[in-house]
Amino acid sequence: MLCMIAACDKNGVIGKDGGIPWNIPEDLARFKELTSGHALIMGRVTYESIAERLKHPLLQRFSVVVSESFAARPEELPFFDPALVKVAATAEEALTVATEHSEGKDIFVAGGESIYKAFLPITERIYLTRINSAFEGDSFFPELDKNAWHSVKSEACTDKAGKISFSFDILDFSGSRAKEQDKATDK
Repeated sequence: MLCMIAACDKNGVIGKDGGIPWNIPEDLARFKELTSGHALIMGRVTYESIAERLKHPLLQRFSVVVSESFAARPEELPFFDPALVKVAATAEEALTVATEHSEGKDIFVAGGESIYKAFLPITERIYLTRINSAFEGDSFFPELDKNAWHSVKSEACTDKAGKISFSFDILDFSGSRAKEQDKATDK
């Protein structure tokens, strides 16, 4: 199954200046728990943000980075490790590579904005952390058709510091793919 995993604030913000504008350890732990052992698809900026913070690519996962400019020279990506990372020039190629490395398990789309938009028309499930605060940002999660996505589970949470409330949501697609694809190509 093709799944998305994301966190956004109440205005749909997912990032600012190539990073995440909040620090919610519980969300990072959920990301790790859900994606470990799976193939992930992400854009170059998302990959670089994660690799720079960790000082290595994501472990226990196979990451496919969508980057036309690095496809011919993947070794120039920061912390590139061919055992853990492959670069694809297009979203279609990324899905093919991720499928080859998925071992039949779910594939996760992990951002950023243009990657989410590219894969939304074929995504079946979304693991979404909804933050009940507003942050400044420059990248956004795509707007979802409320008639096409239904909630499977929603768990209200607060971070350990008691400062940020959020929910862990699981959404399944139940709409018409034709409508979803038309919406994606209109924007």
